[in-house]
Amino acid sequence: MPVSAIILALTYAPFLMAVPFVPLVMACMYAGLRFTRLSRIHQILSLFIFFTTAIQGVSLWLWLEVKNNMPLSHLNTAVGILLLAWFYQEVFRGFIDKWIFGWTGGLLFVFALINAIFLQGLYSFNSYALMVQCIMVIILSLTMYAMLLNDTVKEQKRDQLKSLNWINAGLFIYFASSILLFYFGKVIIDTFSQEISLYSWIMHSFFATIMYICFLIGLWTHPRN
Repeated sequence: MPVSAIILALTYAPFLMAVPFVPLVMACMYAGLRFTRLSRIHQILSLFIFFTTAIQGVSLWLWLEVKNNMPLSHLNTAVGILLLAWFYQEVFRGFIDKWIFGWTGGLLFVFALINAIFLQGLYSFNSYALMVQCIMVIILSLTMYAMLLNDTVKEQKRDQLKSLNWINAGLFIYFASSILLFYFGKVIIDTFSQEISLYSWIMHSFFATIMYICFLIGLWTHPRN
């Protein structure tokens, strides 16, 4: 590896790992403090935040110990699919049959496990599963935007509308911006220079930070009982 690549790795790697972790931990702490007062929708999102915080924390520790943390990415993706499908199931309750989310989340969860064991391997970048997760969330977030244009839905979810818009925006921005990176991730790592790879993941870190900030704002604007 050239000297410039080593310098970049040492400079940006802590940034890539730590910066998104700050708003994530803040959202985790706030969700933990107010968990019992949150609506069911926000409690499910909080479970996603709790799980993601734990995974990211262990992943950061493994990185500091110079150990492969790819198995955590596989786990994070598989469980994240289930939790996000459950979140949107609750958002769409009364409008879309819940079995659709159950089957979708379950099938994609199984695919993520198959990908980890048989396709890309537990210790390699799980771009297939990440891409599938992105597609699922993009479709569900766009569906939510369309649903929230309905006057009946607006009236029913009037108190939570602002909060849900922030959360949905964060999910859409992150997964829509990341889908190409996840698709070409292995190619970028294997083909292009270390510099280009690091710059790509800086953008990923930036959009992850935006998502976690949106989560924090969404929880903060949740109606207080």
